[in-house]
Amino acid sequence: MRFLARILGLGAAASALLWFSASPAVGDPPLARALEDVTALDKPTISYHARAVDDPYIEEIRLVDLDGENDRVWMRGTREVGLSGAPKWSLDGKRAAAVAIDSIKQIYAPYILDLETGKEKSLYDPLPRDLVFIHLNWSPDGRWLAMAGTARTGHNSDIYKLRVDTGMLVRLTHKPSASNWSPNWSPDGKKIAFDAKTEDLYRDIYTIDAADGKNRVKLTNLPLSSWPAVWSPDGKWIAFHSYLPEAPVSGTPDYAEMYVMRPDGSNVQRLTFNDTGDFAKCWSPDSKWIVYSHYSRQADGGRLGGLYRMHIETKEIRLIKQGIEAISATWVLAGKSRFLSVDPAGKKKAQWGTLKEAGGSPNNQTSQDKGE
Repeated sequence: MRFLARILGLGAAASALLWFSASPAVGDPPLARALEDVTALDKPTISYHARAVDDPYIEEIRLVDLDGENDRVWMRGTREVGLSGAPKWSLDGKRAAAVAIDSIKQIYAPYILDLETGKEKSLYDPLPRDLVFIHLNWSPDGRWLAMAGTARTGHNSDIYKLRVDTGMLVRLTHKPSASNWSPNWSPDGKKIAFDAKTEDLYRDIYTIDAADGKNRVKLTNLPLSSWPAVWSPDGKWIAFHSYLPEAPVSGTPDYAEMYVMRPDGSNVQRLTFNDTGDFAKCWSPDSKWIVYSHYSRQADGGRLGGLYRMHIETKEIRLIKQGIEAISATWVLAGKSRFLSVDPAGKKKAQWGTLKEAGGSPNNQTSQDKGE
């Protein structure tokens, strides 16, 4: 089950919510305790999922500054209770969604952590027990979580959305054999992009209407699998990775390259040409940078991991941190971390435009950070 959890992790709200679950149900695996107040962050910060250095059977959520400094643990699981992927941050920076996994009891319990109060709320109670729910992703208005509802074998899944204040669950796709994974909401809230298995057993990226799952449109048509879809905050691009034709098996990490395309599937552009492994993960809040994981093959047959970022216009690449296997990297949308970044020259800090509370889309106008 830990292997399954690791593979599947690959991944304006109202000020107050009426929580439908006041506390975790009896038997829910507890969510790991947060070790840092991320609302106090004053630097651009990336979170990622990794195995603990001192114990490969323990999973952690780690934080690292955009310049690669101050790599530290934010959440640490146990051998009994793990974590599925990195947390997903609501656009208002007030909440994080994460999944705790009891690998013995085979319970996957989604939680919402209120970052301002530190209180956690389980979303497990209203979910059907024949599925596990992973790949969480917030709607722009913070009212819904899109997720993949996956059979316990890990082979069949559909896309659902869960209303976080009432527990209402809506099924959006009805092709479980296609293994629909990794939903990602469009910034305007109208579409959900996801990846699914096609007739040739490879994966392609699709969109559906977020309201009811209608109007399923296939966007990619590359030789091997393309996934997952990661929408830029300004809505102009979808980033993803696709495997090279020479890959021994579609899904071999060493043979992936990073791409972007327009939301209608047009203007597909390959961004990396390393012939090794590059995985699109997340965007900076102003849609200028893509943070991604890179794996290079070593002479001894092993892989060396690293976390990088690329400027979408200039194609400049900057190393964040080498020597880490960063799964499900996400930009921390909390504190000033969602407003600050380093410009391509690395000489000054610039402040992202304020996120609109209603729609979640960024105002692209920027201003100098005055330390406010």
